Amino acid sequence: MTGAMADDAASVGAGTEGAGRGPGMISVLLVDDHPVVRQGLRALLEAQDGIVVAGEAGDGPTAVSLATSLRPDIVLLDLKLPGMDGVAVLESLRSCGLRVLVLTSATEPSAAARAMRAGAAGVLYKDIDPDALVRAIRSVRDGNVLLAPAALSSLVRGSRADMLTPREREVLARIADGRSNREIARLLQLSEKTVKAHVSSVLAKLGVQDRTQAAVYAVRHPSDGPDPSLASSGRIGPGNRPRARPPGGGRPKAREPTWPRYGARTRRSWPGVRRRSRARARAGTRSTA
Repeated sequence: MTGAMADDAASVGAGTEGAGRGPGMISVLLVDDHPVVRQGLRALLEAQDGIVVAGEAGDGPTAVSLATSLRPDIVLLDLKLPGMDGVAVLESLRSCGLRVLVLTSATEPSAAARAMRAGAAGVLYKDIDPDALVRAIRSVRDGNVLLAPAALSSLVRGSRADMLTPREREVLARIADGRSNREIARLLQLSEKTVKAHVSSVLAKLGVQDRTQAAVYAVRHPSDGPDPSLASSGRIGPGNRPRARPPGGGRPKAREPTWPRYGARTRRSWPGVRRRSRARARAGTRSTA
């Protein structure tokens, strides 16, 4: 980092460290190495009700220093920073309990995944609509996790579906169908506690934050989703599929039994079985008469 850049970053931090906030206000620390970006963000946020810019930083070390001293509600962080990149800043702030919303132009497939693993509460890109950015800051402040669609796609592409067990693939299939834990437990004949554990494992292995993202994965990767899991489980197959009810209601039509159902008998002996059954039925009717 050049001397001019260091002076700029230090003067930015020192000039804003005393910024105060009133009750109910959302304080935001701006971290970006481009002064023009910080100025634009400051103008946008200070025009909003209930949001105050607590400070600015132009490099990684200054961002960590100001974040720990100012304790803002939100750290709006770029990933490309001199001195210490955004992921390193996230790792340094992980133990502080601060909510960090990444706002970056880094669209590499691995960038969003690295940021989320390092503790980011969300990843957005700099082409976001200004009003959407304001809503995102409020949402993250309320405890939500946000991902831009492109960031979600990168997380999905980098997931590890091959690590899912057959049972977890079954659970993923049901999640994609929009089933609740209780419904999944009933369908798979498991306890809700076991289903909850499977869901948590699926989310962790896929690298996603919630059931919606897991469902998106299943839809976009059908080869890893419902069909293989159901086929491998044997729960739903050609001979094990729920029978459809007739249009007018009533009981479903019984399936014709398959040949192996009668043990060692072959298909050639099947007509004889049916004739003997009808004969026994007629004999029973005559005896009762």
